Amino acid sequence: MAPQERSITTRPIEIGIDGGTWSNRRGYGRFLRELLPELVRLRPRWRFTVFLDQEQSDTIDAPNLRWVAAGTGGSVSAGATAGSARSVTDLVRMSRVVAGVRLDAFWFPTVYSYFPILGRMPVAVGIHDTMADRFPQWAFSGKKQKLFWDLKVRLALAQATRIVTVSEYSRGSIAAHFSMDAGRIGVVSEGAAPVFRPLAAKEEPFVLAVGGISPNKNVGVLIRALAKLPGLRLVLVGDYRNDGFRGCYEELCAEAVAQGVTDRVEFAGYVPDAELAELYNRCMVFSMPSLEEGFGLPLVEAMACGCACVVAGGHALEEVGGDAVLVAGEEWAEAIGTVASDADLRADLRRRALQRAGEFSWERGARALVRVLEEMVGV
Repeated sequence: MAPQERSITTRPIEIGIDGGTWSNRRGYGRFLRELLPELVRLRPRWRFTVFLDQEQSDTIDAPNLRWVAAGTGGSVSAGATAGSARSVTDLVRMSRVVAGVRLDAFWFPTVYSYFPILGRMPVAVGIHDTMADRFPQWAFSGKKQKLFWDLKVRLALAQATRIVTVSEYSRGSIAAHFSMDAGRIGVVSEGAAPVFRPLAAKEEPFVLAVGGISPNKNVGVLIRALAKLPGLRLVLVGDYRNDGFRGCYEELCAEAVAQGVTDRVEFAGYVPDAELAELYNRCMVFSMPSLEEGFGLPLVEAMACGCACVVAGGHALEEVGGDAVLVAGEEWAEAIGTVASDADLRADLRRRALQRAGEFSWERGARALVRVLEEMVGV
């Protein structure tokens, strides 16, 4: 047996984790926050080190978990946005801090906050979708941002031992776009946090959409549909002020004016989980008309609350929703109106949604990630 193999088997396995998304409010921020507790619970004999740009006050504690802050010039989430470009000084600092800790493997929850890993070590890189690569107009506001993104992704792919993604749809998309062997790509699915569950709430006549206020979310179709559905309101949940990704809030406001529905469209902004769970439970219809999704975490949250869901087809939402959702075609007003006007149909969709949501959990995702890490370190 080689010396390195013997050292791995006679001491705790050491896993390094990039914590750049810890404070991020998007889905891949939750990806890290929900998976990490499950990882440390499932592998109590392993030791996990999470590397942050700067100290955080909301970290979690576990006997086999420690946090290391590099003390960079940027904030903890500065590198975790679409147009992010850490300074060279900060990149070097992150790389050197990681190099100073003995590790057997390293995991980046998302390529957004990737930085080079020095030395030879198995590296898993999270790529949740290929939207920024295939549709840069949805993610970036200029060519410079796209240039930095392309460079970061190329470096990450060159160093990655394995890729981690969130759905079979994304697995196929990544393999095709980057001409990669799909066998290198592991699927770590997501789940709903416990706060998202059925509540004793009265149904109200509004359509709920949750996610970033970004072009790929295609929310404009819901505003146009609303003009044909006079009895309904539309509530849009998503941070349209400080998201860090390209948004289209002004365009959506203009669309609401053009359709004459400004009094029935509410931009709720960022909503804490407990309040969001109440909205899921009160809405008549949950809708996700995205042009592209790598997974669609809000859909699982909505199903876990027992929502009647209407979603777009052609990408991961169909995979995640299965037969528990109504897939809309071109006529969104017709699809939403059908569900809103038929109490029996809504009851059936809600029943199916709860059953389908039960098939997803963060523990299931963590077990899949553990398998990827075990393959990387050879145990």
